[in-house]
Amino acid sequence: MMSRAVRLALLLLLGAVLVRTAWLCDDAYISFRTVRNFVEGEGLRWNLVERVQAYTHPLWLFLLSGAYALTHEIYLTSIAVSLLVSLAAAWLLGFRLAPHPVAGAFALALLASSRSFVDYSTSGLENPLVHLLLGLLVVVYLERPDKLLAVAGVAALAAVTRLDTVLLTTPLVAAAWWRVRSLRAAALVAAGYAPLVAWELFSIVYYGVPFPNTAYAKIAGLPAGELVSQGAAYLESCARFDPVAALALVAAVLLAFVPRARRLLPAAAGIVVYLAYLVKIGGDFMAGRFLTAPLVLATAILVQLVPRGTFGFIPAALALLVGLSRGDESTFVSGGDYGTRRPWREYIDQAQIADERAIYYKITGVLRNGAAFRTPEHRWFDAGRAIPAGGVGKGATMGFTGWAAPRDAYIVDQLALTDPFLARLPPRRNPGWRPGHLDRDLPAGYFETRRARQNRLDNRWLAAAFDDISLVTSGPLFSGERWRAIWRLNTGQLEGLIAHAGDVQRTLAQVAGPRREGDMWNAPGNVVVPAGGTLFVDLGAPMSPRALELSADWNDAYDVTLLRGEAVVGKVTAGPRPSGKGLAVYRLELPGVEIDRLRVTPRGGDYRYAVGHLRLR
Repeated sequence: MMSRAVRLALLLLLGAVLVRTAWLCDDAYISFRTVRNFVEGEGLRWNLVERVQAYTHPLWLFLLSGAYALTHEIYLTSIAVSLLVSLAAAWLLGFRLAPHPVAGAFALALLASSRSFVDYSTSGLENPLVHLLLGLLVVVYLERPDKLLAVAGVAALAAVTRLDTVLLTTPLVAAAWWRVRSLRAAALVAAGYAPLVAWELFSIVYYGVPFPNTAYAKIAGLPAGELVSQGAAYLESCARFDPVAALALVAAVLLAFVPRARRLLPAAAGIVVYLAYLVKIGGDFMAGRFLTAPLVLATAILVQLVPRGTFGFIPAALALLVGLSRGDESTFVSGGDYGTRRPWREYIDQAQIADERAIYYKITGVLRNGAAFRTPEHRWFDAGRAIPAGGVGKGATMGFTGWAAPRDAYIVDQLALTDPFLARLPPRRNPGWRPGHLDRDLPAGYFETRRARQNRLDNRWLAAAFDDISLVTSGPLFSGERWRAIWRLNTGQLEGLIAHAGDVQRTLAQVAGPRREGDMWNAPGNVVVPAGGTLFVDLGAPMSPRALELSADWNDAYDVTLLRGEAVVGKVTAGPRPSGKGLAVYRLELPGVEIDRLRVTPRGGDYRYAVGHLRLR
């Protein structure tokens, strides 16, 4: 009786903790803009003029949309839905999956002590629904392993909530199939995945691509070695942020071989695969966010091993003690002033990974100190509100900005999370890049293109790619022309065009105006060349120059390739200078061969490249 009372008390304690820490993050408002447009009859769109999946969690979005359709209020609605779903997930782990009340008490103590689980049981993101579906999958797997349709169906719903959960669920589904391993069983598994297949078909038809736009935006163009290094840093940072979750994950993987837990060895395999995937993709910028899904499986494994009786309370007590060791950052004691005791930048560590609740709780926390919440009091929200109806704005933080902006405004997202064209462009080269924050240089004419609703891109290669992507996202759904563009987009046929993303085209007359030694490198009229890009200069007619005068940023090297048609007929190099400032003027001898184009390729230096002028003699 006492053990049942303790378990119930811990469930109530978890509920109290979740209410006290409830908050929303800026990223949640990215999805909320789509929710609002969907409920208002504008379709699953972020910017109304194009179909773009600016969210990663279709099933969660539909759940929020249903609730928002009833209330037409997003703040309390999303928090209430998150709390209900999170408590349902906790009930599954503590009451259905736990073999006895003492084990259930441990599960609830573990969850309440985990900063990751508590923080992302609200926040507005999809974690609560992922937790519930993973818990339900383990219940079905353990209680009715012969029900392959149900096992695969729950796994499919988890994947529709967040696609990368397939890494966690596939070992469990495969193990359930292996017990009977027949063609009929394979057919049942395939039928169970119908929700996922249906969503992917819809995504290809409606959006033109199988994956969320964020998948294309977040890791594009980054070297594999850098991603792995950042991914390892993410796990290290998460372990410091939430030692309770880190210890639980390690213990679950190691103890899954114990006979009483061996039935869930496939869940441990899923945890290992999922964490390896996190490392491969570079992790995330939110501390703990991607530990919560594997933590649910780890909890399901560990509750199988908790002994009955008084000694069984020791693991629960240890979880509570480790959680309390975080001091004022503990889930049990953090109050309405959470995140206000230090400047917000100090809540981001050296690996650029943030305690997101500490940054946003003072803005969106339910029980934050200060006045009751009405709207996010933040400059990003003010920036969105300042965009006129039907106007065009831009920024690098789309949540508050997008929610505050008029529904018919077009917002250019420099991080490309909501922009299908920019998502395909290589990110700005930045050695100190932050996961999920890969800034794009807007191509010349891009903002004007969005404002005029006509292609005004200077770069002819990007202009062609933009036309294809616009056809996919804005063209008639079932036109043959659109489906040919979908094929080109998904088979990599636009990559040759996008490879020229950093290239700049000028005529000789446009770059002939002389500059002086020491002029500012980025003064008006200079040609700034993005890192990895090339300046192409069209001479207008064949000529055989003997010398070249070039002004360029002093601390970089500039390879000048002489072209006749597509053939290379010569090459010279200017710079860098050992010292100086601004532009350096170089005078180079040429071989006197006939040419009709020049290709100026910067390299080395500080990744800030510019050509002031170019004259032939």
